[in-house]
Amino acid sequence: MTHCRNEEHYAMLIQWFKQGKVVNSSGRALENVEITLKNKHAMMKRIWSSEKIPLSEKEELLSALNELDKGDWFDETKYNCKAAHPDNKEEMWNAYFTKDSMCEEWGLYIFIQSFAGWQ
Repeated sequence: MTHCRNEEHYAMLIQWFKQGKVVNSSGRALENVEITLKNKHAMMKRIWSSEKIPLSEKEELLSALNELDKGDWFDETKYNCKAAHPDNKEEMWNAYFTKDSMCEEWGLYIFIQSFAGWQ
């Protein structure tokens, strides 16, 4: 889930995220395979790195994840996603390495997740 790199795989992750189950290439759900909340966070982080999925769709999916998880874990994923979005790369790079940037207010885990998303 976390290593997909092409748009076909991103589309598959979105399908799995929405359906809550893993579906093979013939359209059959895999038995005894459960998509956990942790898996959904991992999927979301990958989906946001797509260059072709519209930002509005990414935001809609992130909002759906927020309905399932309103805690710190979601906050970390949200920062990861913002940094992973291709259009935000330069902005985030400047934020990481500019004195008095917004990053000064973040905790260590938020910074780690954001930087991981940026990579």
